[in-house]
Amino acid sequence: FPPPSVEPQPRPVEAAGDTAPTLIEQRRSGAVLLRRGEMSVRIKAVVDKFVRELKEALDADIQDRIMKEREMQIYIAEREREVAERKAAWKAELSRREVRIPTHFPPAPLLKIARQEARLKIERENLEKEKSMGALEITVSGEKYRCLRFSKAKK
Repeated sequence: FPPPSVEPQPRPVEAAGDTAPTLIEQRRSGAVLLRRGEMSVRIKAVVDKFVRELKEALDADIQDRIMKEREMQIYIAEREREVAERKAAWKAELSRREVRIPTHFPPAPLLKIARQEARLKIERENLEKEKSMGALEITVSGEKYRCLRFSKAKK
């Protein structure tokens, strides 16, 4: 490379249009300025195209996300509806069972009363059976005595 203080010499032009002008000749004629302008226009066009494509891609991505969000909301709403239906069915079944429970399993005080009534009924039946068998009851000084092998005198 030549030292910076020495300017390269232009090439001799052999015939008009045979060779392209050198960089120095282009600088002197102002062609480089036009090229720089052309380059800046080209760069601007490339940048504008890139920005436009980027905006389109971002818009498409935003639309895709919006659609996915809508689909997710619809899915969630369906699941919530299904859960509500199951809950309503479960509550209905529970209320049906609660209605049947008192008939199958009465509350404890009612059970106690029913047991006492059953015991009294059995005692009455036993007492009637004993009387029909010919048992004799004798009360002496307020105490009851029962003779099970009593037979009536024959006539």
